Amino acid sequence: MTNPNDPFTTDQRPEERRKHPRLERHAPIELLNMGDDPAVPFYQDLVTGETLDVSEGGIRLRVAYDVREGSEVGVVIRKEQKFQVFLAKVIWKIRESIGITYGLRATKMDPSRLP
Repeated sequence: MTNPNDPFTTDQRPEERRKHPRLERHAPIELLNMGDDPAVPFYQDLVTGETLDVSEGGIRLRVAYDVREGSEVGVVIRKEQKFQVFLAKVIWKIRESIGITYGLRATKMDPSRLP
């Protein structure tokens, strides 16, 4: 018998273990090019992508920039004349034909400031 309060129980769906609800949010996003991906020229400061969903503690996004799991990335989100910059940790990634989808832990991000 599994313990429903155990966060590592395999029969629970991941969204049921989350502390904060995820909200679908498609918005432009930029990652700072820190030289992680040799396919991105060093003179290209920012790599554009798109958020897929956000929560108070994280963000899921798709971008054509290859970063190792466990790395930290600099994220820039613009809204009108304001912008938000924060560091996020790459928790997981999935390679797809249209880019790489990442799950990031972003404790300093303010979801209310997303476009």
